[in-house]
Amino acid sequence: MPSEFTFGSGDERISVNIETSKASLNENQTYKSRLESTVNLNIGAFSGAFKAEFAIPDLVLFHEQLISAFASRSEIVPFKNAEGDLYLAIEVNGPGEAIVTGTIKPHRLRQASLIFRLNIPQSALARTAQELEDVLREFPPRPTSFRSI
Repeated sequence: MPSEFTFGSGDERISVNIETSKASLNENQTYKSRLESTVNLNIGAFSGAFKAEFAIPDLVLFHEQLISAFASRSEIVPFKNAEGDLYLAIEVNGPGEAIVTGTIKPHRLRQASLIFRLNIPQSALARTAQELEDVLREFPPRPTSFRSI
């Protein structure tokens, strides 16, 4: 089963399909692991796909913040991928719906960008958290750990 995580529900969604992982040492000799991915989007009249990388520690932090947002029922969770192609702010404000706002600006195509807003049920965010957990099980962070939903 391919690894992916999705924001949204129904016809309006952003899906991140993980293709492969790569690891390297950065200039500080610190381990760096990233997931090479394809981001597919279908938002209103817009649809498309682009390549992007996601740092595994960023996904761990994002997962933790989503769990915290569910617990508090009042939080804004920001997320930006490793290259800045995808920026999201997820607002959880009480039970029911959540608001996802963001900007998609593929680094390989700087003249193109999309600013969007999605109203989604919180159950869809719970699914996103579960999908992130599955991705992190398949591509475990080192040495960070994460909590389950």
